Amino acid sequence: MASANISEEFLCSICLDVFTEPVSTPCGHNYCRACISRYWSSRDIIQCPLCQETFRTAPKLRVNTAFRDMLEISKKNKQAGEDGGSPAGPGDVPCDLCEGNRKRKAVKSCLVCSASYCVAHLKPHRTVQKLKWHQLINPVDSLEERVCRKHNKVMESFCKRDQCCLCPVCLKEDHVGHDVVSLEEEFKARKTFLQRSKTPIDNAISDKCNTVIRVENLMMESRQKVEETKVETNQAFDGLVAAVLSKRAKLMDVLEEKQEAAEQRDKALKRQLGLELAELREMSLKMEEFLKTEDEFQLLQNLPSIPSATNTRHRYTERKILLQVEEVLRAVAKIEEKLNEHLDKIIRELIEVDTEEEALEQQTVFDDEPWRRSSPFP
Repeated sequence: MASANISEEFLCSICLDVFTEPVSTPCGHNYCRACISRYWSSRDIIQCPLCQETFRTAPKLRVNTAFRDMLEISKKNKQAGEDGGSPAGPGDVPCDLCEGNRKRKAVKSCLVCSASYCVAHLKPHRTVQKLKWHQLINPVDSLEERVCRKHNKVMESFCKRDQCCLCPVCLKEDHVGHDVVSLEEEFKARKTFLQRSKTPIDNAISDKCNTVIRVENLMMESRQKVEETKVETNQAFDGLVAAVLSKRAKLMDVLEEKQEAAEQRDKALKRQLGLELAELREMSLKMEEFLKTEDEFQLLQNLPSIPSATNTRHRYTERKILLQVEEVLRAVAKIEEKLNEHLDKIIRELIEVDTEEEALEQQTVFDDEPWRRSSPFP
């Protein structure tokens, strides 16, 4: 009835045939474009043939694309039903009885016949009494694997002890007394076991995905902290270098000031000594002249006063060295030693922290994960 109703829906109410270029009127009814155009041209009044709604002028008709697409799908489905099914596509099991290159898609496989059938070729298995007892399954592409190679019989049972599929002859000859069930029963048991075993695996996947996210976040946070630490450490070293350079410059300035002050004192003494030397040389020349005279009266009358020798003496001692370089070297060496001691301690502690973290990571074992302890079979 459903197919009949669908067919009636796709019939034009004017020509009573399948729609050709279906169009819709403003009142919502569908007709063939040619049919409704002829209908209106043959009458004085423009109205809908079904509901009799009247229009002043002939409405502008447009193709009902959705209705047209449904019509095409219906035609294809009807054709597929008539010829036995749709063509087999990639991944589909083809019918073994269809001939030519366009084989139809199989809907069932027969374990007794070892063949797969489309809708048309499956009909004998539905209607012929002798074929109704054949075991039909969903279409599979490897039916030959379901046949016992030793006895050429369909394998219908499963031996739990030997974990293998059996045909009736195998069951009677080699598996008497074994725990044997039907393939369907074992299939259901395996499916149940797989479903039960999949749950912890899915949980493990979820946990590991969350762990990956946490690790990525920790990596970002760790990288950010390391970059901040590097910046602050560089700033600390820059400050230390600046402090050392400042002290060095200060030391050089003090040395230069002391040296300049000493040189000024020495220059002043040198000027004083120069004045005194000039005076003494003048006195020496006068005395030389008096020593050359033979006039007693002149020597006695004009003899100059001779200055005391103590007036011409100045206290001058060798300058002490302002700074012993050994003191600077000892101070620098002591600072360097302390700096190396503290930095070596920091580096050593940092290496020990990394070693402890690696040891903890190596202690991770998979025995804590229940899905790894599951056996492959129930």
